Amino acid sequence: MRWAVVGDVHGCVDELQELYERLQYESLDAVWSVGDLVDRGPDSGAVVEFVRKYFTGCIQGNHEKVLTDLRNKVTVSVDKERSKASIRSKEDWEYLESLPFLHVSDELETVLVHGGLYPEIELWQQIPHAMIRAQLIHTQRPIGDIRWWETDKEGRSEESNRAEGWVRWYEVYDHPYLCVYGHSVFKEPYYHVNKVGGRSLGIDTGCVFGGTLTAVVLPEMKFISVPACREYVPYRLRGQIG
Repeated sequence: MRWAVVGDVHGCVDELQELYERLQYESLDAVWSVGDLVDRGPDSGAVVEFVRKYFTGCIQGNHEKVLTDLRNKVTVSVDKERSKASIRSKEDWEYLESLPFLHVSDELETVLVHGGLYPEIELWQQIPHAMIRAQLIHTQRPIGDIRWWETDKEGRSEESNRAEGWVRWYEVYDHPYLCVYGHSVFKEPYYHVNKVGGRSLGIDTGCVFGGTLTAVVLPEMKFISVPACREYVPYRLRGQIG
C-alpha cells in the first residue's frame, strides 16, 4: 500500500493542482490531506471542491473549525469572511463539517492529525481542541491546555514557556505509529524521533507564506514539493528545529 499525504494548502489551489498532477506518477492507493485547506490564500472554495472530488480523505484543521463555527454563528471573525464566502456549495460545507480529527492506517503504522497528540493517552481519548491546535503542551496540566511556540499575545516566548515545563508535543509523543501532521510551519519537512522512540513528521512547509506545498509518499517517506506561486501572506519561515 502506498499513500500520499499533503500538507497545509490554505487556499493555494494552483499549487495544489500542480502537486496532485505530480502525484499521478506515483501509483498511489490513497491521497490524504492533514487539513487547513482553507483561509489565508487566494481561493479556499476551489481547494475544498478539488480535495472533495479527488482526495481519499482529509483531516480537520483549526482553520476548517473556525470557518464552520463562523458559518454556524458559533464565532464571529471579520477577517475570515472572504474565505467563508468563497465556499459556495452545500456539498463543500457538509464535507468540511464531516472531516475527522484523526485517521489511522494500521497497515502503514501511521496516524494523521492536524495539530498534535498527547502522550500516555489512547488515540480515541484525545480531544479535538488539542488535535487541531497543539504545539506546546504541558504533561502536568489538563489535556487541551496548549500554547503556541511563537511569542503569544501575553508576550510569552517559547523559552519562557519551556522554563515553566511546556514542551513541543512531538518531543514527548509516545504512540507506536508514525504521526504525520501539519499546522506547525517548517522550511522543510521535519522528521523527529524523540527519546522514547516516538516518530513524527511535520509537512506544513508554508506554501501560503511563499514556501512550498509538500506531499509525503508512504511508506518510503518520499517527499514531493512544488514552490508557491508567490508569497500570499508575509511570514518568516522556520528552519528545521531538532
